[in-house]
Amino acid sequence: MTMIDTRQSKPRARKSSERTYTTTEVLDLTGLSFRVLDYWLRTKVIVLANRNGNTPGSGNQRMYSADEVAAIVRLADRYRKATDELEVIRSGLAWSAEYRGLKVG
Repeated sequence: MTMIDTRQSKPRARKSSERTYTTTEVLDLTGLSFRVLDYWLRTKVIVLANRNGNTPGSGNQRMYSADEVAAIVRLADRYRKATDELEVIRSGLAWSAEYRGLKVG
């Protein structure tokens, strides 16, 4: 899977008025499960900017910028398409095995 680094090449000062999103809001916007999003963050498929609360096990709420949410939405779309394609392959293999009289299971 491709790593998406959401950090900017040049750190920019965050305006206090810049909108941030909680994990719950990101899950609602992307349709991902917490488990998938957390896995992507722990395995560094997604790398967040270094803000308070974005370090693993810090006990703080992770906060996501609009750019980070947009990147996660794009990745979630690619993830869904890949999952759909995998389901088509699985059902085709199951049909083929059944057609040839093999045990599927």
